Amino acid sequence: MSDLARFLTHCCDGVVRRQAEIFAIDYYHECLTKEFGTIEKVPYTLEQLHKAYNYCFLFQAFFSIGVIPMLFGALTAESNVNDGIKDAYYDFALQKSLHLFEDADKLLQGEMEDIFKKYGI
Repeated sequence: MSDLARFLTHCCDGVVRRQAEIFAIDYYHECLTKEFGTIEKVPYTLEQLHKAYNYCFLFQAFFSIGVIPMLFGALTAESNVNDGIKDAYYDFALQKSLHLFEDADKLLQGEMEDIFKKYGI
């Protein structure tokens, strides 16, 4: 779930990530079931995979705070990229970040509220 969360948070915009989250974990569980032969042999329940993904997603969402400025720094250092492209990347990153933090907030106010209360993050 860590790999999935990392990929979806850093490589997809909010719309694609939100759509992929709907089916990706279920599909992964289906693949595990096929690989192990029966659902009884699968070491994880679907609920455990969803919970693991949510923990990993939160980590990646907050990690993105440090990654995004680094990407902007690399982009602004490029002198041969025109301002329109720089602005488009900037807008894309802001929208992506907004979606990450909206979804992290939704998780911490909803099904993972216990984590927020315990750690105050």
